Amino acid sequence: MTTMEFADHENLHQLQALAYRLRHHDGLSWAAVAGELDEPVPVVQDLVADYITRTDAAADATQPALF
Repeated sequence: MTTMEFADHENLHQLQALAYRLRHHDGLSWAAVAGELDEPVPVVQDLVADYITRTDAAADATQPALF
């Protein structure tokens, strides 16, 4: 998935959350997020996409169906 190595999933989840916040809350460009994390743009895009997928799945698992 990425060029980074992690000791555990918690570190990866924290990095994904940071990349997401920088992009979606702080409004940084992909290039700026990549610069902050010292990773190529495709890697940070993957981190954010994985974060969204993981958190959406967790939300779906805990929320009852509306209809």
